[in-house]
Amino acid sequence: YHHWFDPTVEFDENQGGLDTGEMVPEDDIDGVVLNLSVKKGISTYGVTAHDSILREVEQIVVDDPPKLQPVHRADQTNDDMRRAIMSFMFLKAKQTPSGDFEKLKSRLVANGKQQDENLYTNKSSPTAKLEHIFVCLAVAAKMGWDHSVLDITGAYLEADWQGPNQLVWLEKSIVDILVAAHPKYNKLVEKDGRMLTMAMKALYGCLESSRLWYDLLSSVLLKMEFMRSELDPCILIGHRKGRRIIIVIYVDDLLVLTQTIKDAEWVLCGLQEQFKQVKAKIGPTTFDYLGMQVEIKDQGAILTMNGYEDAMIDMMPGLREYKYPAAEDVFEINNDSSPLSRSEAKEFHTIVAKLLYYALRIKLEIQVVVGFLTTRVCEPTNDDLTKLVHAMGYIKRTRGRGRVLKIGNVVEGMDMNNCLTVFGHIDAAFGSHHDGKSHTGVVIRVGNCTVLSRSVKQKIVTRDSTEAEIVGCSDFVIEAVSLTEFLNELGFSTTRPVVFQDNQSAILMMTKGNGKDRTRHLRVRKYWVKEKCDDSDIIMQYKSTDNMLGDLMSKAKVGKQFVLMRNAINCAEYDD
Repeated sequence: YHHWFDPTVEFDENQGGLDTGEMVPEDDIDGVVLNLSVKKGISTYGVTAHDSILREVEQIVVDDPPKLQPVHRADQTNDDMRRAIMSFMFLKAKQTPSGDFEKLKSRLVANGKQQDENLYTNKSSPTAKLEHIFVCLAVAAKMGWDHSVLDITGAYLEADWQGPNQLVWLEKSIVDILVAAHPKYNKLVEKDGRMLTMAMKALYGCLESSRLWYDLLSSVLLKMEFMRSELDPCILIGHRKGRRIIIVIYVDDLLVLTQTIKDAEWVLCGLQEQFKQVKAKIGPTTFDYLGMQVEIKDQGAILTMNGYEDAMIDMMPGLREYKYPAAEDVFEINNDSSPLSRSEAKEFHTIVAKLLYYALRIKLEIQVVVGFLTTRVCEPTNDDLTKLVHAMGYIKRTRGRGRVLKIGNVVEGMDMNNCLTVFGHIDAAFGSHHDGKSHTGVVIRVGNCTVLSRSVKQKIVTRDSTEAEIVGCSDFVIEAVSLTEFLNELGFSTTRPVVFQDNQSAILMMTKGNGKDRTRHLRVRKYWVKEKCDDSDIIMQYKSTDNMLGDLMSKAKVGKQFVLMRNAINCAEYDD
């Protein structure tokens, strides 16, 4: 339990690259966190830890109505007893994204791994897509809207338990603290010091809890006449007195974007009628959101994760600084390099996991090397460690430098004030991997604001660079189309998305259907893109390699070209 991983995303060690699912340490979502057991927490923080644990167990067991109802073992059926699961108490020493100590938080978590998955038909819960969050932040900043952040305390515990009875054991260390403060529970303590309880609410850790919470929250917002986005069920769109309101749901954190402060206050009042505790920051220009520091300034949003950066750098003391994230031979594998020890490999895996989370949010330019390192976490070598050290040295050199979400007024000769345009830069590096597979690089922007970037190893071997470009386009053209449709859902006018390519032969084949097809699979890919062009879903245009931003995501670059492209995709000038 040293690291918790987000169950809503997937990690493919065989394919590598940064695709739509990344391995994410959940304890880093709200800031830098250190997880502690009850024993370790009390020995480290003393009375502070004891009081934190007591508050948590009182909230769940003592407060009316109880979330876990203490019961007598003799009153339970044999079937219910067989399904009983354990629970664990964790303490989180939380820091803000800037690295300052925030609080010591305790959380009681059920061991959902002991539950029978066959008893729960609907376990999945949606989470807002990262690119949609960036789009919402960017367009709201451009329009001069107010940004508000709402946090519902004890969110899961607001949802009623549904399904078969679920018994949960409280371990002795927790029961001792509870009984010392509330002696009336002593009669329910078992001989081994544990206590048996019945789940009345959606306890953290149970298989169905996240879904129960999402259903409850979304039902409250739907009653307030919000509508779910068809492309992202965690984006809700509403109107009040003719003004638009956009709400982004990320578990229990809500980002509320409104044209006036009064609209945000109206949303807050509606939630407070349903939920006991709703923390709110209404209309701040600087706020913390999903582990990022966000500053609204000059019709843009500046994103940083300074505390997260510092924590990663501290994990590797004595780092040398590097001007670039990786050398140009980053994809080469040295089979003669000696493997890391078990402890070193574990630390390697941990840092790579943290870099994955960080790379898609702040420093997009490190995605190439991080994507490669994800393929090496099972059996890392000293050569892989050297590449990791190089990437971390680059982060150290550029620490404190963030990313800007800002849509310009005129982009590619188009006016962005009245009509938004999505631009997709899709490139492929042919045969760059040791197994002959190519690598796709993608940068998709609303105007000149990057909202989606990917660096992904292709899943098939292609015969030449033209085929590699067709594979890359057929995989990611849909993202440009989807983001355009999402902007329309939000109520913004758009033109047709433009997809840039730097291979003239690939453009002719995908727009005119020219050339012979080596396999049926490639023919289908080519004509799928051609259909999008014929139906006017996209416009495909040539962009020289020097100006192809996807090139930064398809290979490791150095020199002036790297600096120019890095500054372009981050909308930020780094002082080198």
